[in-house]
Amino acid sequence: MKIVFGLLCALSVSWTLADEGVSAEARAFLADWSAAMADVRSLRVRFKQTKTLRLLRKPRVSEGLTVLKGERLHMTVTRGGQPEIELAVGGGEARLYYPKRKTVEVYALDGGPPPESPFPLFSGDVAQLAETHALELTRTPGELDQLVMVPKDPESKTARVVMRFREFKVVEVEQTTRRGDTVKIEVSEFAVNAEVAEGELELELPDDVKVVEGVSGRGGKQ
Repeated sequence: MKIVFGLLCALSVSWTLADEGVSAEARAFLADWSAAMADVRSLRVRFKQTKTLRLLRKPRVSEGLTVLKGERLHMTVTRGGQPEIELAVGGGEARLYYPKRKTVEVYALDGGPPPESPFPLFSGDVAQLAETHALELTRTPGELDQLVMVPKDPESKTARVVMRFREFKVVEVEQTTRRGDTVKIEVSEFAVNAEVAEGELELELPDDVKVVEGVSGRGGKQ
């Protein structure tokens, strides 16, 4: 199942991507993660997002809700009860809506990489992560599994993504950009096969919204 842009032994064991390819253990983890999500028909994910930006004096904290049904996805991030950004994926395109700017960026998903999502969990196919990222996997008994991902694309705005899992369910995501900004996401609800109404997947836009065509694989402003 694709998720549309989001890691056993007595000692701590770490596996790192070598120049010749991803380790067998890391690939096995991705395969197990993908298998755990194979029968997922829908998701409801609630999270707290903390942005630490170089230009801001203090972190910006907001809350988010993401719903997914089949290949359709809708995410809303709010701050102080007001929407900051909405992401909708479906019908062969991804749309990023910025309410304050009254601007929506539209990205055609024509088989190429999707735009970089503000929530990395929904940035593409789990099985493809080994091809698009350098990976480091750490598994310690009694602790969360941790997967560190570094994009291979030198033009990616993202420098590093750290994902932490409990039984293949994402608990935390921390994304660092190349300019040093960070976004930390703490998941409070990860409901598999939750009831998702069609209306929850719709992106409602005002009549005076400005539409901007984005470049696939380069979207998602930080």
